[in-house]
Amino acid sequence: MCGRVALPKTEVIVKELGLKYEGEQFPAHINIPPTLQVPLITNTKPDTLQYFTWSLIPSFSKTGKADFKMSTFNATIERLEESNLWKPLLGKRHCVVITDGFYEWQYDDPIKKKGSHPHLIKAKNSRFTYMAGLWSAWANKETGELIPSCTIITLPANTLMAEIHNTKGRMPAFLTTETVKVWLDPELSYQESKNALSPVPDEFLDAYPLKKVGDEEEYLELMKIC
Repeated sequence: MCGRVALPKTEVIVKELGLKYEGEQFPAHINIPPTLQVPLITNTKPDTLQYFTWSLIPSFSKTGKADFKMSTFNATIERLEESNLWKPLLGKRHCVVITDGFYEWQYDDPIKKKGSHPHLIKAKNSRFTYMAGLWSAWANKETGELIPSCTIITLPANTLMAEIHNTKGRMPAFLTTETVKVWLDPELSYQESKNALSPVPDEFLDAYPLKKVGDEEEYLELMKIC
C-alpha cells in the first residue's frame, strides 16, 4: 500500500526535471495523505508538471470529491485489467507521481497490528522517488468543470518491503528514469508499457526508521544523510 508520501517543492521539481509549469507554487511537505494534491506528469503532457487530487474520482461520482469509502488512492496491479474503474484508463491515461519517498509501518505483531514503527522509503541514488499511476478527469455535467485525479499502482512487495509492510506485503510500482519514459510513452499499448511495472530489487530502495511521521526536525536531519 501507499497511503502517505513526502513531496518536494514545486520549484525544485521544475528545475531538476526541466518541466513547464504555470500554476501555484507548492512548498515541500513531509506528510501528504490521500485526497490532497500531488505533483505528477502524464502521458498526454510529459513535459508539464501538474497537480492532481490523489484518490481517483470515478466518472459516476455525484460530488466530484475523493471518497475514502472507495479507497481509490491505490490500484492493485492484479486488478488493473479486470476492474471497470481501472481498465478504461490502461494505455490511455498513465501518470508518474513525483515524490521524496513514502511512509510504511512495520508491526511487532502484524496480525493484531500492535507496536507500529514508521519508515521512510526512498529510491536510492535518485533525487526523486517516482511511482507509476493512472489518472482521470471527473466532469461536472452542469458547469463543464474538469477535476483531475490520480491513483498510485501497487505491487506485491519485494523482500525488503515485505519485512517492513508485514501486514499486507505491498509496495508502490516504483519507476526509474528509464521506465518513466516507457510508462508514459503514448505509442505503446498497456501490454507493452506494463513491462515498466516490474518490481524493483531490494537494492533500489533505502528504508529509514523514524520515531514519528510528520516530525519536521527528524525528517530534515534524515534528509541530510540521504
